[in-house]
Amino acid sequence: MSNKTFALILAGGDGSRLRPLSTPEKPKQFMPFYRQETLLQRTYRRLGSLFPPDRIYVVTHARYLDQVRHDLPSADPRFILGESCKKNTAPCIALAARWIHEREPSAIFGVFSSDHHIGDEALFQQAVKRMLDCARHYQRLVILGVRPDVPSTQYGYIHCGRPFPKDGDGIYEVSQFTEKPEWSTACDFVRSGRTLWNCGVFAWKTQTLLNELHIHLNELYKKVQSIPIAQGRPGPQELDRYFQDAPNLSIDYGLLQKTRNLIVVKGDFVWTDLGSFDAIRALVRQEPACLNPELVKALSLCQAVPRRVEKPWGYELVWTETSQYVGKMLVIRARQTLSYQFHRVKEESIYVVEGELDFEFEEDGNRKTVILKAGDTFHIPPKMKHRMGARTDCRIFEVSTPHLDDVVRLEDSYGRAVELL
Repeated sequence: MSNKTFALILAGGDGSRLRPLSTPEKPKQFMPFYRQETLLQRTYRRLGSLFPPDRIYVVTHARYLDQVRHDLPSADPRFILGESCKKNTAPCIALAARWIHEREPSAIFGVFSSDHHIGDEALFQQAVKRMLDCARHYQRLVILGVRPDVPSTQYGYIHCGRPFPKDGDGIYEVSQFTEKPEWSTACDFVRSGRTLWNCGVFAWKTQTLLNELHIHLNELYKKVQSIPIAQGRPGPQELDRYFQDAPNLSIDYGLLQKTRNLIVVKGDFVWTDLGSFDAIRALVRQEPACLNPELVKALSLCQAVPRRVEKPWGYELVWTETSQYVGKMLVIRARQTLSYQFHRVKEESIYVVEGELDFEFEEDGNRKTVILKAGDTFHIPPKMKHRMGARTDCRIFEVSTPHLDDVVRLEDSYGRAVELL
């Protein structure tokens, strides 16, 4: 690869959808998923034939810096960076663009998740080379897609337009990008035969991405441009200030759904993001020989146990999770308040089993509050701003679509990151 080509590995996720198999102390990218490797180690090895160590950057959460260094002893420590707080993918990708641009103004870089399974590495590497070539020759954002085999509400859908360029083979202009649609829409997309799943792999010139951020995410662009880069990397104080102030936003929602400067390279390999127990069970059926037997055994035990997720206001007990719905029980302590929030695509309904709570919501631009008691229900459609505050200890049953990470906090009593609209 050209000495102007770089890679960025995103390794900061906490694996919340796979608890208790994955924990905040050891999320899935650090688990011995394969017989000899963690997911992060396999990702790094897969990219090692395309990029030398001094051109592979890794962004993780600060709490995982030691784990990354342990798993990747050959990685250049100068290019491993820890976020002081989780702010999703847009801020760290923007920072990497600025950081790499300072080192090489004409650089191209690819973005790769650390916790996905790739079935045929040779075909994957061929697709990545095609992406980097497209980014080199055209002022475009390039995304990697694979053909969906079943409808799913967990992935972004890439709508393929005209071949790019006109005689392009497996490369298309993107006519639309839809992140995590509802179930019926996902079914329509798969039936159309004109959509691909977003693999979370991207390629672009640093300048092209910065230009797009300037247009579509100008506040983030201004924040990242203000960071001083000294001695080859941002300083710790500047980094901490940046991540504290940056919006909590994914690159998918923040940029890919907005830009009209997107092309897709179609990949012909097996891919899964391993984001649910259903996805891992499917992989166990398809490729059992490549997986760690201890992990397969642990997976079978996890299936029989409800998953408890601790919260500052109490806890959630997730008692079922499938590709189409989730069932959970919320236990909220008296006088505790959840964040004022909304969901972009997640839809949910609650049933109060025990206790009394204030349910605050927005309707026609006005905030309203109703008191819900045992036996009461409330339906929460996507984009409805809402909050629950417990007057007494409460137990609430909730059923929802499976978008567990689809939470946009607007106000919070516990110091968790909020997004300013």
